[in-house]
Amino acid sequence: MHWLREGLYLNRRKICLTRKKLYNGVLTAILHLNMIDEVVKVIENDYTSALKVYDEMTNEKPSDFRPYLCRGFVFTLLRKNDEAEKQFDEYRKLVPENHPHKKYFEDNAKIFLKKLDKGGIEATI
Repeated sequence: MHWLREGLYLNRRKICLTRKKLYNGVLTAILHLNMIDEVVKVIENDYTSALKVYDEMTNEKPSDFRPYLCRGFVFTLLRKNDEAEKQFDEYRKLVPENHPHKKYFEDNAKIFLKKLDKGGIEATI
């Protein structure tokens, strides 16, 4: 009977771990959906709403680097360069060195800033 208890314990543990992975996956998906919705708001020049949601995301999960990166872009569009730089600094502190998209984010940020400086992207304030 000892082996039966061990088997039941291992089975329960496996179920709990599976549920935890599923829960984390759902949370991640929700965060990604929020990011997509807010990117659309930025595209539509609804910067205030986008910033509010990025603030909420930061309050929910302060270690997530994505809202800081997005806020940096929004503040750059609003020509609030000091605030944008603070957000980009926080992003750089939080993004993991081995993140698969880190170089992509940084390369696109440079391109974005160059286009903005050359007047290729207009900000409506």
